[in-house]
Amino acid sequence: MKFYEIRALGELGRVEEMIAAFAAWQPQLRGRDLDLCRLMVLAFAGRHAGARALLQQRLGLVRPERAAYWSFVAANSAGVADGSRDALARHARECDDEAFRRAAERHLAAPLPAAAPTWSPASAAAIAEIERAVGRSRAG
Repeated sequence: MKFYEIRALGELGRVEEMIAAFAAWQPQLRGRDLDLCRLMVLAFAGRHAGARALLQQRLGLVRPERAAYWSFVAANSAGVADGSRDALARHARECDDEAFRRAAERHLAAPLPAAAPTWSPASAAAIAEIERAVGRSRAG
């Protein structure tokens, strides 16, 4: 499924490739799959405001530990230190899901980037389109 391929590219740090894959596959994605892929792109691209908006609006039923995970990935990718670190660390300690715990610990161990990421024009355009779509979903 495309969802897993997009996530794998992000987790591997191949964010430009992830964004390109999302842009190519977006017309085939619908509903929750589309929203989850948008979340992953925004999170790994460091667009924490957009990621949080998706989590609060269209993805409001995502389990708390998953919401904490994506909030932290977005904040950390943007180089922003916020309360999401503490929330994710707490969920990682309390979770019985070993794969989730390891993924959370891997992200928690990663340092904040020295600078905000920069994107190719195509990636920047794809991110902007996702942010417009998220903004429209909040307004509508």
